[in-house]
Amino acid sequence: MKLTVLIAALIISISATTNVLAHNKVVVVPLNDNSVPIRIYYGSVTGFGALESGNIVAASRISEGVYSLEIDGDVGGCALNATKGSQGGGASNLYGNVNASVPSAGNTMTVRTRNNTLALDDTDFHFTAICPK
Repeated sequence: MKLTVLIAALIISISATTNVLAHNKVVVVPLNDNSVPIRIYYGSVTGFGALESGNIVAASRISEGVYSLEIDGDVGGCALNATKGSQGGGASNLYGNVNASVPSAGNTMTVRTRNNTLALDDTDFHFTAICPK
């Protein structure tokens, strides 16, 4: 129930504040008469490590299947989700998995993409990170 309320509040907040979100990345989500400020980051990265779209500072390929996402704040407490896929119909290995990790501090998050044999493999991916303000 709480997750449904959070998602509904987030969708309402995003649709009501699209311009604010695009520039400041901050959304206030009302939960049980409390306001929780969060930052939302999103984007699409190519298998070569280029940021195709999104609102982060930079993306880069560190090594085979390992990517770094740099944001404009501290990543402590962020929840990062990544899925395989491409922007605009580019080639993407849809088999395998994606691992996303967030350190306790700093400004970079790591995404690892793997093929169907679970070996690190370069492929396009999308990501979303929700961080405390």
